[in-house]
Amino acid sequence: MKVRKALGMTSFFAAALVLGAGYGNTEANSSNSQPSYHECKAETTKEKAWSDYVDQEIEAVLLASYQDAFRSFEIDASEFSYYSLHEASKNIKEITSPTHSYLLKKAALEAVVQDIQTGDFMPGLFVHKDGSRAFLTFKQLETGENYIYWLQLNPQRQVSMNAEGEITNVWEVAEAEKKDGKKIEKPKLKSLQDFF
Repeated sequence: MKVRKALGMTSFFAAALVLGAGYGNTEANSSNSQPSYHECKAETTKEKAWSDYVDQEIEAVLLASYQDAFRSFEIDASEFSYYSLHEASKNIKEITSPTHSYLLKKAALEAVVQDIQTGDFMPGLFVHKDGSRAFLTFKQLETGENYIYWLQLNPQRQVSMNAEGEITNVWEVAEAEKKDGKKIEKPKLKSLQDFF
């Protein structure tokens, strides 16, 4: 399932952020500098098993939060493909223009920034099969409310750059709404030591 594979990649990055794997000191000779993200790889069978466990736990919670949004907003999930906000824009196969893909993610992030709070579940981007519309959804941790931002391609707009160097976005928020949803707890992940 495309959603599970993409969620697996996303959950790995989320776990890395939660667990601090991406942190690094800018002083090269510092005795307390941390390894970069690329240096933090599962080296043993135990580390690989734990990494897989973390991916599965995060994926399960994100999938449950997205499915709750589909129920709340009465969306047919089979009409949309999931994309992580951490994925490269060029990977959105329903949109043939790399510029339009980039602008979709930009419009989605600009829409969600006003409502999302620290600790809320990671937003998921879902693109319709025909590439003409998409939505971004996330679940609020404290209340369980589901937020959705419907984005549509505006055929009257052309990609252009103004005098300040800003690109005219061809995507616009058509509708934003929130609905009650099921409250979902964040996963309580075991440490590597507690996992074994």
